[in-house]
Formats: sequence, C-alpha cells, structure tokens
Amino acid sequence: MSHEWIMLKDHWCADYELGVNEFMEVASNHVDAIGRVRCPCKNCNNLYFKTLVQVRGDIFKHGMVETYKTWVHHGESYVVSNSGENPPTESDDVHNEESGLQTDMSEMLGDFGRANECLTTAEPSHGPNNNGALARLLKDANCPLYPECKKISKLSYVMKMMNIKIQTNSSDKAFNQYLELIKEGLPNGETLPTSFYEVKKYMRDLGFGYTIIDACPNNCVLYRRQLEASRECPKCKEPRFKSGKQKMLP
Repeated sequence: MSHEWIMLKDHWCADYELGVNEFMEVASNHVDAIGRVRCPCKNCNNLYFKTLVQVRGDIFKHGMVETYKTWVHHGESYVVSNSGENPPTESDDVHNEESGLQTDMSEMLGDFGRANECLTTAEPSHGPNNNGALARLLKDANCPLYPECKKISKLSYVMKMMNIKIQTNSSDKAFNQYLELIKEGLPNGETLPTSFYEVKKYMRDLGFGYTIIDACPNNCVLYRRQLEASRECPKCKEPRFKSGKQKMLP
C-alpha cells in the first residue's frame, strides 16, 4: 500500500487523516502487553513506546518520519505485489545501510527496556532524564562502533552487552574482561567504553540507572516501600539476611 501521505505538509487535510487512520489500524494489531507501540513521529523516531492515542496525536502534531514508508516496527514487511507499490530498489538498500545504525539503536532500546522491566531486583528509570542526555543518546546512536562500520552503532553495542550481562547475571569482573578483549579485537578508532564503571555511568546518564532491591529468598515479597526496613518476610517469616551478612538499614 502507498504511504505517500507521509510527505504531506498539511496534517489536517483529508488524505493525511486517511493515511493516519490506515497506519493506526495496522499498528493496533501489534501493541505490546500494555497496549503500546513505537511512536514513528519526527520527535520520537520509533525510539519510544506510547499508547495508540498518544501516537495518533503525535503523528498529527509532529508528522511521521518521512523515511518510514514501510512500517517494519508495526508489522509490515517488504513484499513484491501487483498493487502498484514497488519493492525496495538498490537506492533503497543504500539508504537502509546508511540509516542502519539508527534502526538498530531503536530496536535495541526496546529490547534493553524490556529486559530491565523483567528484573525483579531492579527498578529502571524511564528514559533520558534531560535534553543533554537525549542529545548524547541520538549522537551515539549514529556513532559507528569503529570507523566505516555500517552494521551497528556504539550505543547499540553497549546496550547489547548490558542486556547479555543482565540476562546471564555476569559479574562486573567478567564484563570488564570481555570488554577488554573485544576492544583489543576491534579496528583502531573503536568507540567502546573502557570499563564497566564507565558503562554504568554512561547508561545512568541516559536514564537507564537502577536501584538494587532485596527480595525474599522464596520470592514472596520485595523489600521496598513499607517493607524497606523489615528483617524478615511477612508471609513466610524467612529472614531477610543470612546469618552474619546483615547490612545497615535506613
């Protein structure tokens, strides 16, 4: 189907409204567990998940990213058909290669966010906390991992490494060793951080910091809010700390 309405400057004309309705119909079939989809407006550029109502409003207000003519983040795929729409051309492939760093980054933002949300011992924040952090995010999203790299950005690579660390519960020491080895194997001019400490600081600046929260050994409760000072589980009565390993509580 043709998506040329994306290029219209008048966001309140009938053709633009019909196009938005068409997009929302497609997007509504690909919401996440809490009813959100990536927002393709020019401000969000498929980086952030929003409700359908918010996405619709943003598309009218800001317009859709003009290069987003195949809605791959919302269920569409490239197909050859007789409907009049042409399949990707060689020039499209060149453009896709040039914009690959941005696409990869947006995909990894979603993956990393969902990985953090699955952790029962951490409470992630909700994105960049200021305009400076957002500017840095966008800059590093387009910064190649090494000179002439077209496949992945600095930001995406770091997030992939952090995602693996979280899912495998790797130690900080192991992360540093992997990071050192990877940097040694990359070409001169690589842009990876030098240590896990730098990665943590880097991610915190981007809004992906977290707070460690104790949990009951039997997974009954998390020791937060009204249970923050508790020393045993209110359900199973299991001690919060092992003998000899208690820590200072607020």
